[in-house]
Amino acid sequence: MSHVQLAISAGDPQGVGPLVALLASRAALDADPELTICLFGPGNVLTDLCARHGIDFSHQAMTICALSDFECQGAAPTAQGGASALMALDAALELIDADCHGLVTAPLSKEAVAHASPGFTGHTEYLAHRAKVPVLMMLANDKLRVALATTHMALRSVGAALDPKLMRQQLLLLVRELKARFGAPQPKVAVLAVNPHAGEGGLLGAEEDHILIPLLGDLGGAEAGFFGPFSADTFFLPGRYERFDAIFAMYHDQGLIPVKMLGPKSTVNVTLGLPYVRTSPDHGTAFDLAADVQPDWQSMFCAVSEAARQVRALAF
Repeated sequence: MSHVQLAISAGDPQGVGPLVALLASRAALDADPELTICLFGPGNVLTDLCARHGIDFSHQAMTICALSDFECQGAAPTAQGGASALMALDAALELIDADCHGLVTAPLSKEAVAHASPGFTGHTEYLAHRAKVPVLMMLANDKLRVALATTHMALRSVGAALDPKLMRQQLLLLVRELKARFGAPQPKVAVLAVNPHAGEGGLLGAEEDHILIPLLGDLGGAEAGFFGPFSADTFFLPGRYERFDAIFAMYHDQGLIPVKMLGPKSTVNVTLGLPYVRTSPDHGTAFDLAADVQPDWQSMFCAVSEAARQVRALAF
């Protein structure tokens, strides 16, 4: 597949999402002549940003799909901003259902969307629920890939959420997607421990002995490409993490801090397991910067480029 069509949701209109989506789209279209983009967001916001920043999207590879205008009603995060972001996401998903295999999502505020749609906890969970498939959240750059056993939950809830059956499913999904999307014929996956020093033989926690070690054994261990559990405090030292095709972290910050430090402008969020490609930048709405500073759009550009690459790799 050479030609790729992507749908992009503009995110929260009070954040940097609409502008980084516009700027990254322009750069991606310049770099990839076989790419077309449909950007969904409030018409008045996108039109105003194009005028203020000299962005011309009159050429045929870009379609701005103008949704209901957004009227600011207070300091962000607001329920209105959340509702607008969710409207853009749902509209982009309608195109995915029709004839498009790639979705790129600009940042939204979970708090703002939850004001408008109670129970919302993030893009990843929302897309999984809508598609009715198990998914896996991964952040990736050219240095490492990190997938998460748990995503957006309180740290105190992590231990109880580590279900061996679910993690087995996640690890098998990770291996399958590493082969299909990233060209790793025999993936090596490093599994991080939950507790300091991998539990210190049960002294600092029992999850390693009771959950992770039996799980890795059941999967076939090192012979099948599964290694660990590794103590997270030393795993990301140079010369160690590079030996693996991906890392399976137990909770959000355990995995995301190192991957973002190693690729602060090139890290992309990927949702594995969906029946289409979905990526996003690794940053949030940046409400404090949106009104005054032109944001760095490199991560969004990487998200668009990576989505196109994965669509071609999977060749739907």
